[in-house]
Amino acid sequence: MPSFLRHVFLTAVACTAAATASALSPNDAGDLVRAQILINKVLQVVDKYRQFTVVLEAPQPISGNTGKYLLPYRANGAMTEWAGKNRQRRREQDCR
Repeated sequence: MPSFLRHVFLTAVACTAAATASALSPNDAGDLVRAQILINKVLQVVDKYRQFTVVLEAPQPISGNTGKYLLPYRANGAMTEWAGKNRQRRREQDCR
């Protein structure tokens, strides 16, 4: 989460907590504090893993294979029959 958005989010949470503090019971205030602590921990984990990037390479097509759950494209780049049928079915459903 960009630092600007994090600041806006935390400010909104703090304002909400301050505005409703008089109407809250002690248990509710404790829940808000625990929620804020949890949100901060989640943001720390997000920041930790933001630096990692994943590069995935598509597997090479298997020539002459007709299996449904392999690649939806043949070695020549043409779409397989099952993938084409699924694509057409989705288009028809979207038009409804």
